[in-house]
Amino acid sequence: MNMTLEAAARQSALDVRKHRDLFDPDKWNEPALVIGAGATGNMVALELAKLGLTQLSVVDFDKLEAVNIANQLSYDLADVGKYKVDALQDRIEQATRTNIMVHKDRIGPAAGRLTHKVVFFCIDTMKDRKAIWQHNIGKISRVEWLIDLRINTRNAIIYSFDPRNPIHRREYENPETLYDDSTVPVELGSCGATMSMGPTAALAASMAAWAFVDYTNKVDGPNEIIFTVGKGDWRLFTRKFE
Repeated sequence: MNMTLEAAARQSALDVRKHRDLFDPDKWNEPALVIGAGATGNMVALELAKLGLTQLSVVDFDKLEAVNIANQLSYDLADVGKYKVDALQDRIEQATRTNIMVHKDRIGPAAGRLTHKVVFFCIDTMKDRKAIWQHNIGKISRVEWLIDLRINTRNAIIYSFDPRNPIHRREYENPETLYDDSTVPVELGSCGATMSMGPTAALAASMAAWAFVDYTNKVDGPNEIIFTVGKGDWRLFTRKFE
């Protein structure tokens, strides 16, 4: 059915006709949670909101610093000093007229089992990732799909899987997947600061959004996606958890 722009505007502030055949937000009425609003989390949340999600929550306890702005693409210099979730809430409301839920906090053991159907890990450290997996998802949880993003300057890994599936759990809990922070080399630039690239984060966030769309459409996609970009060395690897 063709709708005029006026009719579409009456139905929703966000006109999603161009992607409705791939993802129809009117048929998705489940809560999603993004943990972390940094390099990948801010872009994941914005892309989900632009898909049309309205039951969207973001958790982060950090404030924006000037050094974040160049590589955390949803923010600008006027946001320096604000909590990331507050700046992101404003950005998403301006872009989509969607009022997301935000929480200026960490997710710890006291939070109990998560009740969101889909959860995105956009977390800085493996220590925090392991703790949330152990205490807040575990074997008994309402979470049906977990999408875990990890990046450095030129590389990213995206895990997309069912945490209730024993095979998926076994593969994810493998020490090669849930490794220690000490095993990951820290990339430092010439200024001595940890290096980051906004385009790498944006690409990982877009792949995570596609993994979410595939999940909602019951597409049996890969559970692990690894990519390398730049410097003439471009690679993509995918695999299933089996």
